[in-house]
Amino acid sequence: MENPYAPPKAALESQASNLATPTVKLFSISGIGIATFFGSILAGAIIMAINFRRLNQAGQANMAVLLGFITTTAILVLSAFLPENFPGVVLTVVQLFAMIKIAQSNQGPAIADHLSAGGKLSSNWSAFGISLLVIIPIIVVIFMFIISQEAEF
Repeated sequence: MENPYAPPKAALESQASNLATPTVKLFSISGIGIATFFGSILAGAIIMAINFRRLNQAGQANMAVLLGFITTTAILVLSAFLPENFPGVVLTVVQLFAMIKIAQSNQGPAIADHLSAGGKLSSNWSAFGISLLVIIPIIVVIFMFIISQEAEF
């Protein structure tokens, strides 16, 4: 006679063994932070968008880039109205911490699942390179704006 209190007998397999090893590489939270620090919130948002696209979430990728662009534009406009002696590092630190928290809440679990399934991470050097590609056009636009304002005076 079987024990009625015994747990049911079933072949249990871990979820990770049922999943194929991911072939894409995701950027880590630190990669998003590096891009944000060196290239603005827009660069961090682009890194997040790359992760979203690699996770087949195109809608969220588009939203990340749009919000990154709007936020970067707002910060640039705000910084034009700040006093000259305002410490710029304050804006940088606030942007960095905000972006890291946003990345942790939106992509932290997906990155952890990716790693537990055997997935790899993209290089933080790639994130740094992308941040440079983002900040260079921003700097050019700022200089063009400054030159056009000086020409009026």
